[in-house]
Amino acid sequence: MNIAHLLIDYGADVNIDPDLDMTPLMLAVHLNNLQLVKKLIDRGADVNAAGKESNSPLSIAASEGYKKIYDYLLPLVNPNYINEFLEEGVWCAITGNQSLIGIEFLASVNANLNCGYFNGDTPLIKTIIGKRFSLAKKLIEVGADVNFKTREGLTALSLAKAENHDEIVQALLNVGAIYE
Repeated sequence: MNIAHLLIDYGADVNIDPDLDMTPLMLAVHLNNLQLVKKLIDRGADVNAAGKESNSPLSIAASEGYKKIYDYLLPLVNPNYINEFLEEGVWCAITGNQSLIGIEFLASVNANLNCGYFNGDTPLIKTIIGKRFSLAKKLIEVGADVNFKTREGLTALSLAKAENHDEIVQALLNVGAIYE
């Protein structure tokens, strides 16, 4: 990281958006480097930036459960974007980095764990469909809506039952999932 600090000190563009569709600030957050995050922001990095295919710095910090970086970024982010960034974080935690810690952290900051995907599925439904059962179990533990129905009328319970995943079926029943 010394090279990054040197480049910044010599005037490198802190908001450059390379082909990776990730700004230097997004990368610093992804690397969990608070010192570099602070330096980039001090030099003018945009805390609200998000690429076409990438998440905002706050979304990345939340999805990874990087509390110190999240706490540093939160007061700097445009308050009108916070809920959107947290919902991005939820989807990033379940589809991208598949972070159990990220899900716990997002629940602790009251992120909407039932936010809809473009097709209407919730994170819990998406994890069961994707057979990411450890993530599904974590979402159940932290309070995701277990009775939400997809556009097709399916529930997490019906999907878990169809996958013959008894542990998830039992976890869903334990928190009040109902058969329909």
